[in-house]
Amino acid sequence: MHFKLSLSLFAASAWLASAQNGPFTIRWFPDRYCRGRSLGCNRWESFQCCPRPPGSSALPYVRATSAGPVGILVLTEVTNEGLCGLCDDTGALNNCYPNSPFRTAFVAGLS
Repeated sequence: MHFKLSLSLFAASAWLASAQNGPFTIRWFPDRYCRGRSLGCNRWESFQCCPRPPGSSALPYVRATSAGPVGILVLTEVTNEGLCGLCDDTGALNNCYPNSPFRTAFVAGLS
């Protein structure tokens, strides 16, 4: 059991360590107010899919933020590979949304 937990934490750490330089951040939370611990994609580019994180079933809320540019959060069906599929819903940045069943996401930048 301890080995499985450690392996899961290692996989989550590796997934989060991928460096990006875009303006958008997408995070999934266990808290309905999108506070506390979270998993997600930091500094993502516009239209770049934030894939399904490990342990996503325990993260039923999502919020996207921007470092400046205007955009729209796009929630999508999850493909078999854990990536973005067809659009399922949209929302404004900086708001916390219910995300159950789990959906992957990207931000559509508006210019």
